[in-house]
Amino acid sequence: MARLNIGIAGAGIGGLAVSVALSQQGHRVRIYEAASELTEIGAGIQLTPNPTKHPLGWGLGEYMPELDGNATQLHVRRWRDGSIVGRMTTESHRERISGPYIQVHRADLQQSLLKIALKDGVQVYTKSRVANYDLSRTTRILEDGQETQLDLILAADGTKSTARRLLSGVESSPVTSTGHAVTLGFESLLSNIRSRETKLSGRSQNVLKKFKILHMLKAAGKMSKWSLQFSIPLERWSSELGITCLIGDAAHVVPSFLAQGAAMAIEDAATLTTLLKDNQTVADIRTATRNFEEVRLARKLEIQNLSLHNLHLYHLKDGKEQQKRDSLAAQSEELHPFRGNPETQTRVYDFAIEV
Repeated sequence: MARLNIGIAGAGIGGLAVSVALSQQGHRVRIYEAASELTEIGAGIQLTPNPTKHPLGWGLGEYMPELDGNATQLHVRRWRDGSIVGRMTTESHRERISGPYIQVHRADLQQSLLKIALKDGVQVYTKSRVANYDLSRTTRILEDGQETQLDLILAADGTKSTARRLLSGVESSPVTSTGHAVTLGFESLLSNIRSRETKLSGRSQNVLKKFKILHMLKAAGKMSKWSLQFSIPLERWSSELGITCLIGDAAHVVPSFLAQGAAMAIEDAATLTTLLKDNQTVADIRTATRNFEEVRLARKLEIQNLSLHNLHLYHLKDGKEQQKRDSLAAQSEELHPFRGNPETQTRVYDFAIEV
């Protein structure tokens, strides 16, 4: 295997995951991040069994002991009164599907991946936005005009990635909003519940009008709101020479209704690293990135379709269809129909990389 000089645009979960996997394979890896410091917005995320085995193999368990499995049950509750519509124990899940089922905060996962990357010799440059790419050769151009020659460039900088725009051939490839998520300030929530006092900013008042979960939102105080998005995966994820390649949300945005966003980025990292293990020439790199597209596209389309189906299920209006959904969930120990039937769950959560 030839040792490659690899550049990665973006230090989110996808960028850091692939940097760790590639550096541990012996490659020289640099990350170029636009932000002045590494921070992760969002809140808690689920990591299902399909991605967790990879970070454990990379040594993430040393920094995140919860990767051995900290979630015991998953509940879906009725919006009107909080009653349980369906539930699943992770113990019963593990009887059929190997691997831990965990809950983590995005920031904790990102910072832990960063620690491993730095320990493994990955160089991380902040305030270094990749403004342009020369797709005819392995050159990336920083915002300040600086150029660097690399063997392979991976764009892991999300839906606004310059490489995504160049490879798709359109100024702004379509990204669709599926709604919004709101993060509540938990400490503030507890404090206000205890004191029965509420102080809200103007922005929080606007959120209150839209969501109408008055007693909880009032108590939460500080809130963060962001758009939930998805996009149809691009047909082309790599340049003609195969030496610039999209990864994670830059290539695909998975809807947030099957807990597979971070999972897909980690699977991407593990798959691409596996495909690159026998590279010797530029032609080998091109073959690896083309195979990466082929292997991952089919997987992403299935996950996206299942996620969109859940988008529909989670937002049914009260009525006969909603009652049928709730009845099915109450009879299931595996959160059917929200998690699909057992065959679907096996395909999603017991996924093995085959290249």
